[in-house]
Amino acid sequence: MTSMTSAPLVTVIVPIYKAEAYIERCLQSLQSQTLTPIEVLLIDDGSPDRSGEICDEYAKLSPIFRVIHKTNEGLSATLELGIQMAKGEYSIQVDPDDWIDLDMLELMYQKATQENADMVICDFSIIKRKGVKYSCQKPSALRADIVLREILTIHHGSGCNKLVRNKLYALHNIHHPKGFSLCDDLYVTSSLLSHDIRVSYIPRAFYHYDQTINANSFIKHYNGDTLQKDLCMFRAFDELSKSFGANRLTCLQQMSQLIVSRAMKGGFLNSKEFAKAFAFTIPYIESNPRLKPLRKFRFLAACRGYYFLFRPFILLAHKIRSFLIK
Repeated sequence: MTSMTSAPLVTVIVPIYKAEAYIERCLQSLQSQTLTPIEVLLIDDGSPDRSGEICDEYAKLSPIFRVIHKTNEGLSATLELGIQMAKGEYSIQVDPDDWIDLDMLELMYQKATQENADMVICDFSIIKRKGVKYSCQKPSALRADIVLREILTIHHGSGCNKLVRNKLYALHNIHHPKGFSLCDDLYVTSSLLSHDIRVSYIPRAFYHYDQTINANSFIKHYNGDTLQKDLCMFRAFDELSKSFGANRLTCLQQMSQLIVSRAMKGGFLNSKEFAKAFAFTIPYIESNPRLKPLRKFRFLAACRGYYFLFRPFILLAHKIRSFLIK
């Protein structure tokens, strides 16, 4: 066994906020990893519950854990700090409400070294209240531009199922974005894949993504701030996608679809406000071959000022859902 004083082969970054109810399951799966040496950065983002204390307790039990307590800045800033502090040759993110197989890091690192890979992708499972779903993330080819296209369209952009050579972040000046309400992980993964990096894949669901706990209702939270963050996100992807070559249009089509869909489901805007905010997406929605006809019709109608046709049904759905949750 390699001494823990050696440089870690892999750094695991765990961003922590209000996770006391489930974090121990995650930490136990990390504590028992078969790969050594590793380090696990437990970054307490100013959590107001006992999450930070639990992390301190685990750090006393095992030298693989390093705990960082900081003021609350949000997920992107927390992950950015993790990348900056990582000492491992490779790094990966694990969310505190999820867990990983005990041999995940060993087999992914082994694959990375065998194939001199910059990124190793694996499958993952999704735990839902009705059962477990296997999510295959196999690219049709391992060329970075093809993986990028499929990350934007059919696969997941999360950093949780991707082991990444850590020096790439500094080499290509890649940082976690600020001002996003979601898709910060997709932004970073896309940034990496916009370069000619070497990608490998393992057909096994090492990572277990739990959707049954820590649920946040998007319907309750969509507001003016969300709208501005989504528009900020689109502008950032618009700028980033200039380096995507043939994948640029695909990126803008997908991001347009995402932000319009979220706004429609949110029910926050009236027809005039909706058209003013999203009219610029019309060419991307019209040209998107992956949108089903009825959905495309709804999106285009809303963006042209006819959101009033759909909004009453959306607001009614919100009321019914709120009543059922109570």
